[in-house]
Amino acid sequence: MAYNKKNQNSKKEIDAIHYSTVYNFVPLSDKIAPPPVSQPSFDIPLKGGISGEIDLYIKNIQPISIGDKQTKASQHQAGKIYFFRTPNNKLAIPATSIKGAVRNILEIATFSRMNLVENKRFGYRDLQDPSYTSYFTKASKKQNNQSIFSSKVKAGWLQFKEGEWLLTPTEYHRIEHSNSIHDLQKTSLEELLNYKIFDYRQNKKRPISKEKYKLLLSHNNNSLAVQFESIQNRENKHNKKTLIYNTVTKIGKGSKQGYIVLTGQPGPNKHLEFIFEKPQNTNAIKLDTSVANDFLNIYKETEEWKNLNKLVKEGKLPQIPVFYILDDNRNIKSLGLSQLFKIAVDNSIYETIQNTNADHLSQDLDFTTALLGHIDEDSSSTPSLKGRVNFSLFRPSGTPQTQWTEETISNEPKATFYPNYLQQTFPRNQSSHFNFSTYLAFKDKKHTKRNKPKISGWKRYLAQEKYKLNTIPPNVRSKKTLSKFEYVKNATLWKGKLRFHNISTIELGALLWIFEQTNSNNSFIQLGHGKNMGFGGCHFMPQFTPKTKITTHDGKTITKQQCIESFTQYMELHIPDWKNTPQIKALIGMMNIDKVQAYAQKHQLKIQAMPLDHHRYVKGASKREKGTRYTYKTTYLPPFVEESTTSSETTTVHKDKNQITNNPFAALKKG
Repeated sequence: MAYNKKNQNSKKEIDAIHYSTVYNFVPLSDKIAPPPVSQPSFDIPLKGGISGEIDLYIKNIQPISIGDKQTKASQHQAGKIYFFRTPNNKLAIPATSIKGAVRNILEIATFSRMNLVENKRFGYRDLQDPSYTSYFTKASKKQNNQSIFSSKVKAGWLQFKEGEWLLTPTEYHRIEHSNSIHDLQKTSLEELLNYKIFDYRQNKKRPISKEKYKLLLSHNNNSLAVQFESIQNRENKHNKKTLIYNTVTKIGKGSKQGYIVLTGQPGPNKHLEFIFEKPQNTNAIKLDTSVANDFLNIYKETEEWKNLNKLVKEGKLPQIPVFYILDDNRNIKSLGLSQLFKIAVDNSIYETIQNTNADHLSQDLDFTTALLGHIDEDSSSTPSLKGRVNFSLFRPSGTPQTQWTEETISNEPKATFYPNYLQQTFPRNQSSHFNFSTYLAFKDKKHTKRNKPKISGWKRYLAQEKYKLNTIPPNVRSKKTLSKFEYVKNATLWKGKLRFHNISTIELGALLWIFEQTNSNNSFIQLGHGKNMGFGGCHFMPQFTPKTKITTHDGKTITKQQCIESFTQYMELHIPDWKNTPQIKALIGMMNIDKVQAYAQKHQLKIQAMPLDHHRYVKGASKREKGTRYTYKTTYLPPFVEESTTSSETTTVHKDKNQITNNPFAALKKG
């Protein structure tokens, strides 16, 4: 992202004129095309069907890395991703890599369903979203034109006992990091430890809670237990706000007993930690199963959760310290491991798809699943179906040598970044307050008109002219997030086969149409690791001569071009003006370097990974630099192809299903 500075009433404003991205989305269609073979079979010959194999060559026109074995990154050493090898240590591209790439394109091109996704609810924490912050705090009154806020958050001790998650409520108190507070009615951890271990306003580090616990224990006789005194519901001034909370006034001795509880350090300005009172012999609350599952789905793989369980096991904490919110009926509705914790969002991935077109979630066969099959992980739904197409192992021509990249940070975009992954409708250059569509359903009083969130579509990486490793941010001190990967240089030819059994010419035409999109030097299909950095662009070249004939089960012959035409005509029959739909234009465009560059120029974009700290600026956060406050215009990713309203005249194309010309295999039935 690049920025322009403008003087404006002694306040400088920065326009986000260069939005950075390496991906975009093909929008979901409001129509689903039916499969040309409604009852696929391996046993009963398909009338006009074909079986056989085709030699297929793949040429990587960009460096390619097909990930296989990995070594885990550590504090001092970046991880390694090795190129795929066969048992006899030969380089190869496995069939799964090719089939996965082809399947994604086929789903889009054939207007198939987006239903092979995990129905996941994300954890959401965004301090730029007023509806999120109002979930945790309430403004009680105003005093001297200052708002006074109190927290809705409560504290408790969590344990798993006899097959149930139980929470025992407790009181929590706030304690300062250091004695620089200049308030005689407050004390700090510095007084307890006689050491400034948490002076982050000076060193500006951002350690996670695990690192802070380790530091505290090393300076406090390996103990988190503490005696203290506190003032209940004290009003404390914080900048232009007044916050009400239980304030620790004495540490190391006192009438109260508790445990020091630490949370992460999101920035240098955080200067308070917690003391949880010792759990009492009160009735524990049984957590609702859905509340417990949401909590575990968000936290069970985190370092914080693992470290807290370790501290409990070692006897340093009695149970897991948690924060929670009550609903209107005084039941626990959500909980987390920090005061402003991640909440399970109201809209899952499935629901954002459903809000676009509920038919996408149907389990009925579509073009792609009928051809490539699917695996059923739920015995109550549609049974698994074996695919009628597969690819062989692809081996290189000659003996290419591999090389290793420099260390880089993967920086893969995550679906939680709602400005891109959800459809946004407000003007991109609008500099107003928070207008984003998010995964949340609840809102604050000022933001009551949000529409149901809709998914942006099928994510596709943009074709890049040259590869460029992601820049490592200067504040990265550990190598745990870094990796280097093994790759083969461009212009390597890989040979293998496309095999098919009992498929229609329309279905073979769909595969050949996909391969044909890479005929241009500047268009390609991406394979393997590092697609977000410009790796993996490949040409797919089925080995046909102009006179090659394909023979059907009943002895008829058809050419490659007739197969492709039968596919495109089939799609035009079910999706009027199919080749000019936003879906096909976006799909083909994102595969082409020239069209990607034209898109970037039109919208003043940079085709590169967005720097990590810019994600929050996109959402309206401000930045301070050398005493000057900078604000960033709210913006989001523009669609690759602007959708236009289809005229009524174009929606009546191909009324008669027998109108497909030059295609003797249009009406396919089980023979």
